[in-house]
Amino acid sequence: MKAIRPAVLGLALLLSIPASASAQTLDKKVLSFAAAEKIATAAADAARARGVGVVIAVVDDGGHLILLHRLDDTQVASVNVGIGKARTAAIYRRPSREFEEQIRAGRIAALASRQHAAARRRADPTGWEGDRGDRGER
Repeated sequence: MKAIRPAVLGLALLLSIPASASAQTLDKKVLSFAAAEKIATAAADAARARGVGVVIAVVDDGGHLILLHRLDDTQVASVNVGIGKARTAAIYRRPSREFEEQIRAGRIAALASRQHAAARRRADPTGWEGDRGDRGER
């Protein structure tokens, strides 16, 4: 009898929740592969126009890689840096430039919070920016 009482109480509590509460979901826009291709193409065209070799990493809002382009004559070491910068920009929802500025200002703790990216310009979660820094790196 004592074992049945908690089960009945739990069932009564479950039944008292309105149906609308259990069916609430959020609609979330996601970046499609086609959109990632358009972004990467625009970034590659801009890099070629500036005469710089870059790695273009497009990630989703969780920092997971959707698409990667390494332009001709771009150093192989830039691949992991590019992925890390894109991931950092996505998960922290801010340009990697902000971390660089914090480090330059003496806040070295910003290095610890950036597990996968170097504190160099210019990964930006909002898209391609006009100023590319000293070597046109993204």
